[in-house]
Order: sequence, then C-alpha cells, then structure tokens
Amino acid sequence: MARLAHKKGVYLIGRVVMFEDPMLANGRPELAIKNPDGSVWRNQAGLGWTNPYDKRVWDYNVSIAEVAARAGFDEIQFDYVRFPTDGDVESIVFPGKTKTPPGWVIAEFVHYAAQRLKPLGVRISTDVFGLAATRDLGIGQVPRRLAKYVDAVYPMVYPSHFGPGEYGLDEPNNAPGATVEWSLSDFRQELKTGKAELIPWLQDFSYGRTYGLADVKAQIEAARLMGARGYLLWNPLGIYTPGALAPEYRALHSAQVHGDRRCHEDRVVTVSSEDSARLAVLRMLEEGVGSVAVCDSGKLIGIFTERDVLGLAGEERISTLFGSAT
Repeated sequence: MARLAHKKGVYLIGRVVMFEDPMLANGRPELAIKNPDGSVWRNQAGLGWTNPYDKRVWDYNVSIAEVAARAGFDEIQFDYVRFPTDGDVESIVFPGKTKTPPGWVIAEFVHYAAQRLKPLGVRISTDVFGLAATRDLGIGQVPRRLAKYVDAVYPMVYPSHFGPGEYGLDEPNNAPGATVEWSLSDFRQELKTGKAELIPWLQDFSYGRTYGLADVKAQIEAARLMGARGYLLWNPLGIYTPGALAPEYRALHSAQVHGDRRCHEDRVVTVSSEDSARLAVLRMLEEGVGSVAVCDSGKLIGIFTERDVLGLAGEERISTLFGSAT
C-alpha cells in the first residue's frame, strides 16, 4: 500500500496518539495515571490516560511507530505528547513519578523515540498546543527542546482555541489570520536555534462561529508570511471547505513542503536585507500588512514583522536581524 501511495506522489504521515490512550489505560491499568484511590483517572470526556513517567508506555508507542516506519510511512507524527489538561488534574497520581519536571519528561521521551526511529530513515514530528511557544502551559511542551530531536513541529494554531485578549486581540476567533501570525511568530523565535521545520495545523471547522473560505485562506496566508514550511488543515469530520486548496494554495503548499524558498514578489510584500527598518515599516503601512518578506536575489531569507521593529533603530539595516543571502 505504501509503495502504491508513493507512486501517486502521496506523502504518508503516521499519527501516533501518545498519552491519551483509553484502550491501553483500560487494558493495562498498571500503565495508567491514577486517582488517589488507585482507580484509573479519566478526563472530562471519560478517557483514560497513560503515565508519561512509565518507560513501558514509551516502548509501547515507539514500537507501534517502528511498525509504521517499516511499512513505508515517511513520517511519524506524535500527538498528545503532553500531560493532561482537562478533568480533575489536581487529583492525578503518577505512579513512579520522579523529580524530573514535565517539560523534560516530554523532551526525554521525544529524544528516546528519535534514537529508535531515526535508524529506520523516517522523519519524526510532534503536535503541540498553539500557545506552547508563547508561555509555559505546564503540560510538558517546550518547543525549543523538542526541536532538537524532531524534523518538524506542528503547532495547532486554531483561532477558536485562543481566549479573548490573547495577543491583544479582542476575539482571536474573529481574526484568524492575525491569530495565526502572532502564534507562529512566537514559534519562529522558539525554533530559531533548532533544525525542526515549522508546519502549523490550521482550522477548517466551525467552533464559536461559522468558518468559511476567507477564514481558511487568511490562516494559510499568515502561515506563508511567517515562513512556515507548509501547513495541515484540520476538520474532525473530515469535511473540508471547497476552494481552500485552490490551485495557487496547493502550489504554495507543495513548494514549501519541498523546500522552495523563492520569493514570488507578485504575491508577497517584500524588502531587501539591505533596506532599513524604517522602509520595512513604511511598506507594511502602505500595504496594510503586519509583516514583509525579506528577500535577496529572489531568495526568501526571513520574515520582518511588527515585533522586529522593537529590535532595530529606524535606519538600521534589516540584515542585522537576518544577514543576507550572499
């Protein structure tokens, strides 16, 4: 099956759901997190979770990933690589808990997975919350640590999941493009010293309000402007907005996934690395955008955003931040 998919140009990602695993928690309760009375702890949806401190849980999930890798999957994407967030989390008992903080427990698991999977020639990635790069959520997701061991980080930047006032936006769900841009800006900072690619999950479902084509395209455009290496759309029912992947967006996604870093100046507001910060700001004001692509000789070398203005004097060259392509 994998060989046939590859012949059709399909890139196969095997999603492995990690610690929210009700089947393993029910079938092997000794591997589950517990209530104080020793029963299996469950979240608000009634789902059991396995114990992030238990190396047997690590081995179980990575063994599944190894089977997928040997079957021909191109990438293993670990989801729910975190500690629980909903339910009575204060009552949780972690059998065998160590003094290792959650942020290192998750990083150590990802390192362990990479050591076992990389020899099989498969790419490795993790899904993380959209706010994981903005602040510590206390669930063990520290993007800069994970980036040391994975090929890609997939932040779930669904605008409906951001609360009122986040990033200074009255209602992030009503500003999908701006919400994605602000979140990915924080991820760019977190991942700048690592090798991991930034590829967001974008919202193509209605929650809190009805989402349409313009909302999906606004997110795709924001991801592009933030230098994302592609994107994934999510709809829990598998029903996607007609036209969201129109030809220009499909071409853009394909180019980014395959490493095309050229600037298409007919579609993007651009400046040179030799231009001043003042000129970049004027360009953003003229075009009514919050960021511009920094290009030299047709090659994209970075994204200059409103936040970067704070780090440069007015006449200082943008190359101070990004260098140049030469």
